Amino acid sequence: DHTYPFARPATAIAFTELNFDVDFSNLTPNTSEVRAAIETATENYIYARRPQQYADEPNPINLISAGEITSEAIAAGAINITVVLKNAGGSDISATGYELDDSELAVPRTLTWI
Repeated sequence: DHTYPFARPATAIAFTELNFDVDFSNLTPNTSEVRAAIETATENYIYARRPQQYADEPNPINLISAGEITSEAIAAGAINITVVLKNAGGSDISATGYELDDSELAVPRTLTWI
């Protein structure tokens, strides 16, 4: 009989969707093409976040951060951009980000250009 300390029990988990809002400002170049690419990259990034499956999982993707969204925006064509990440209550969580727990799934709600 083998037991693995990192394996989770095979139980059904009811997931809760958490909404995240992102405010963008100070975009250079500020074109409709770059904005669209940034919106797509941001939505893909948020939807790809998921709870960590194992305690020793390599490269877990359970953290949502403004820094990573900024990196996605730069990869999508931004030279300069300011990103503010907010939880569904509207609180700025840019400095800390958010770590999904075992039963949470991230969903982008509103992407706003300021």
